[in-house]
Amino acid sequence: MAERIEDRVTAGAEQPGLLAIVGGIPFIDTSVQTPLLLTLAAEVRRRAEPEAFPALADYLDPENAAEIFRRQSRVEVPIVASSDLSDDALSRIRCAVDDIVDTVPAWRALFGIPVRYRLVSEGQFRSSSNLLIPQTIFLGEAAFATGGILRETLIHEQAHTWLNFLAELSDLQHGSPEGKLTLPSGTTGKTPRGVLYAAHFAASAVVYYSEQKFAGKPVSERLNYLVSYLAGCLNTITDSRNLTALGEAVRDRLGEFSKKVPHSLETKDPQGFV
Repeated sequence: MAERIEDRVTAGAEQPGLLAIVGGIPFIDTSVQTPLLLTLAAEVRRRAEPEAFPALADYLDPENAAEIFRRQSRVEVPIVASSDLSDDALSRIRCAVDDIVDTVPAWRALFGIPVRYRLVSEGQFRSSSNLLIPQTIFLGEAAFATGGILRETLIHEQAHTWLNFLAELSDLQHGSPEGKLTLPSGTTGKTPRGVLYAAHFAASAVVYYSEQKFAGKPVSERLNYLVSYLAGCLNTITDSRNLTALGEAVRDRLGEFSKKVPHSLETKDPQGFV
């Protein structure tokens, strides 16, 4: 019997060729086979608990997936104090997503997956997500300050969500190295994986703002900053020995992307998004 692609990818070994199998990195490569990546992630979850849910699609439900992670995780899953979003907030999210996919139509499938949004009432908190709480995006009131901030915040966390799908198939770093790295924004205590996630978000936002610039919108300051931010992230993990084969493949692909966009000397964040 021919070996199934699910078996090739989820056998447990590192997969340096995984990006080629799924067609690249979500948000960066239009060749990404999103149904395949979702199927593989669902299959990994089903193999963890084969009898948990009747259909493979059930494993892509955020609450179902979170239950599996709580039971199967070897580390404590964090508890985030949060509540349901108001109807008004959910409506604003839907409008923001519509604006995003109108700007980058190739992203429509990336924003069409089940995602659970939760509200965090904590000062200036803007947003977060966590690999151990799959397909869940935590938003603070600060995320809704302006339409532009909300759109970039959703791109930020949705990019993390899709990179998490890849990480479920094969981790992006070896073990749990100490968080000693610093992002270009000055945020400290990051692991190589964390820096890689930041780089992927920045590249995704560069795609979005590049499309806006092409449409004649005045976004050059933010775009220039993110281009520099992306380059800074990649420079931070250029020689990292903690990245797995997949982590290195993602870093190298982002590096190729970074070389193709115009670089700027702009390093100051003009609007404090990151």
